[in-house]
Amino acid sequence: MLEIFGKEFKLDILIFSFIFILSLGIISLNLLYFFKFNSSLINLNMGAGLILLIYSSYKLFIKG
Repeated sequence: MLEIFGKEFKLDILIFSFIFILSLGIISLNLLYFFKFNSSLINLNMGAGLILLIYSSYKLFIKG
């Protein structure tokens, strides 16, 4: 348990929330690059972003 701003949080919830936000950032930047430069949408960055998004959402919302 960590105390941040007077509230207590479990460490795994903070880590998976951070990974969830970062994966959304990776996917959105990849989409921006796709629309700006007309490159391929399917690449290693999009795969990594999707895997991180699925894993973190599973740990946050489904497994709880």
